[in-house]
Amino acid sequence: MLGCNCWLVLLTFLATSSAGLWKTVTRPFYKLTFYNTKYSWSGAKSLCGSGSSLVQLDVNSIKNDVLSTIRGSGLTSYWIGATDEASEGHWRWIDGSSASITSWNSAEPNGRRNENYLVIDRNGKFYDFGSNYQSGVKCMEAMPFTISSGIYRLTAIGSPHPKVTYETARTECYKLQSRILKLTSATRSLIKGHLNSDHFRPADKLWLENTGSTCYSFSLSDYTSRTTYCTDKHYYICEQAGPHDMQLSKTNFIVTSYTGKKEITCMVSGYPSPTVKWMKGNIVPTSTKLNNQIKNGQKLVLDLKQLTIADEGQYKCFASNTVGQILHSVSGILNIRVPSQPSIINITSSPCNSNLLITWKPHVLGVGIKHRFRIVDTLNSSNYRDSFTTPNNVSIRSNVTDLQSSTSYNIKPYIK
Repeated sequence: MLGCNCWLVLLTFLATSSAGLWKTVTRPFYKLTFYNTKYSWSGAKSLCGSGSSLVQLDVNSIKNDVLSTIRGSGLTSYWIGATDEASEGHWRWIDGSSASITSWNSAEPNGRRNENYLVIDRNGKFYDFGSNYQSGVKCMEAMPFTISSGIYRLTAIGSPHPKVTYETARTECYKLQSRILKLTSATRSLIKGHLNSDHFRPADKLWLENTGSTCYSFSLSDYTSRTTYCTDKHYYICEQAGPHDMQLSKTNFIVTSYTGKKEITCMVSGYPSPTVKWMKGNIVPTSTKLNNQIKNGQKLVLDLKQLTIADEGQYKCFASNTVGQILHSVSGILNIRVPSQPSIINITSSPCNSNLLITWKPHVLGVGIKHRFRIVDTLNSSNYRDSFTTPNNVSIRSNVTDLQSSTSYNIKPYIK
């Protein structure tokens, strides 16, 4: 039925339906094939094969294509896919829908129960004939119609395809790695620009992506959506869209607290669902003992207690997906600023004891926050001392006592 099978259908069609081939006309949603060899009604249906059927004239563009083509034909009449075999006088197209036939030739229809099949002549007039009448053949093959614009690729399944329930439409779109159309101003504009009464009947509707258990349809007569039963039958559009509508929970982030964790979210829409990743430069952040950045799906998680000035910089949320053969991508920038760590201004040792007098400046946002000095023996890293202090001034002097003499130490201040 759908585009994913069209090559198989086309190959079968060409292999079994070459005799008497006169002309083909290809349009959005359908392909018409004309045969100038005469066949009976059953022979005409067999000639069209399983991939197509005798033509239905219930869409304006199909009727216009048929009339303009057969006027240049050498035959006087062609079979049409309509019959009143089931109920005399009640004409129906082959797909079962009601057929409104108005342009009868004079005195037609006149065959009653002996003539239950429809023929059209080169002037557009209709006749009823019996099944053994010999006439030319017009076949119609249903084809999906693809609309591409910007990030959107819409595959419309419309007349003369059969109408389907919402669940069937959803399943068929899923096979195409798509979803049922989600109505936005952009997709509405695409539909208005490409789909009209030449492709659909005024009363036709399209399925829209539902929310929860409620189903919606989209009217092609007034371009509005309405609730409908999910078991109703309509045409549909399968939508693929490159990533768009990227949003970051913060575009810039300045550290103002050194407690807890911060989650920064990157949200991107599109279908198929985009792949989202965070990067700093050319590196994807990961969680290690030396790196507090954690990539958690669409979230970048920062452990504020462990942030250092090395964590400052530009982070990029990058999203991409493939629509058809085209790779689409979009990115958003997050700038993170981590104010400077505490800094040592001067260290003075006492000549008569093992004390150190350390003059230092606290973190620019660290006044009132407890700081830690780790004093590590350079020859034995397991030999270290921690000294805690809470700064209240811009410049502070701390006295470290009871160190071992004649030993080298590394001294570094931290936020606790």
